[in-house]
Amino acid sequence: MNIVLRYAFTPEALSTFDKTMDEVCDELLADGVVSPANLHADQIRADLARKLMSIASSGRDAKQIKQLLVRPVRNERQAAKRRMGRH
Repeated sequence: MNIVLRYAFTPEALSTFDKTMDEVCDELLADGVVSPANLHADQIRADLARKLMSIASSGRDAKQIKQLLVRPVRNERQAAKRRMGRH
C-alpha cells in the first residue's frame, strides 16, 4: 500500500514560495550555475519546486529553504564541471 502525504499551505506561504523560487532562480543565473535556457526547462523548475515543498513541510524558514535549494544545485554543477575537466 502506498501512502501519499498531502500538504496544505496558506496563501501567504504560497506567495513566499513563489518569491523564494524567483530568488533561487535569480541567484543560480547570476552565479552562472544555470543558463537562462536551462533554468526555464521544465525539469529544473520541477525539481526545485519538489524540493521546496519537501523542505517547507519540515518547518524551515524562507532563508533556510533558499539555502537548501541553491546549495545542492550549485554543488552538482560544480562537480559536473570538474568531471568534464578531467576528460
